[in-house]
Amino acid sequence: GLAGRPAPQDRVTLIGDAAHPMTPFKAQGANQALSDAVLLAEALVQGVREHGALAGLDAALPLFERRMLSRSARVVVGSREKAKELHSSLALQPGRKVQRDTGVDMPRVVRALRAGGIGSGSATDPRGLDAVVAEVVDRTSASASHAAELDAIFGKRPAAPPADQAPPKRAKRAKRAQCSALGAPGAPPLDADGAQFEWRETMRALLETAGEAGLRRKRLRKLVLRLYLRHLSRQPEAAREEVCWWRAHPAELQALFRKHLRAAKGVGLVRTQGKMVRAG
Repeated sequence: GLAGRPAPQDRVTLIGDAAHPMTPFKAQGANQALSDAVLLAEALVQGVREHGALAGLDAALPLFERRMLSRSARVVVGSREKAKELHSSLALQPGRKVQRDTGVDMPRVVRALRAGGIGSGSATDPRGLDAVVAEVVDRTSASASHAAELDAIFGKRPAAPPADQAPPKRAKRAKRAQCSALGAPGAPPLDADGAQFEWRETMRALLETAGEAGLRRKRLRKLVLRLYLRHLSRQPEAAREEVCWWRAHPAELQALFRKHLRAAKGVGLVRTQGKMVRAG
């Protein structure tokens, strides 16, 4: 019966997040749990070897817990500090140590990542997510000349509108009303290049700024066509009338972009892969 069996013992311990929960911002939770498993196995082997099968278990668990907590305490504290840092305004300030050491302009890197559509989905890139982000950081850090080039092509971003200027939504309605008054032409504009708009230079500058990761085709099309229409709106009256025609015919406007994208690809200026477009 049960008389010959040993009495139950309190041989229970904890490993992983149950023993030392931590935030995910140093990516150490799973690593520490794996390390705990190895450390527990080593402590059990040592305890049984030194004290025998039964007494060894009782000796192994306290030994394991001392070693485990001593090792994981530093990681838990570091993870907690990293969580505070990444959830504060310090995260985007140029005074962060990594930015002081490397000269990285973090707000500019964030904008480049967003422009390139780079996120968790980029983990499927054959080079790996770290390599994709590192490429953007490198390109952004060395892209002062590219920024100047963009300014030269597109002009500086307009300043905030004066207080007495119409709000954006009202301004859009005013543009639509102006086009209605002019009457959209029944045929496409003869000068499809839009008063010598630099299609290839525009694409090249945008893609080089985005870095090796490139831009999604839809994002590139949106940026280029927005700049194209802005370019036309700054031209004489005849060119401004073209803006109304293009706005009234979005399918033709997108076809115009595809035409110039094919031309840029044909001369090796850009390369496409699936939905992504990269500098050639």
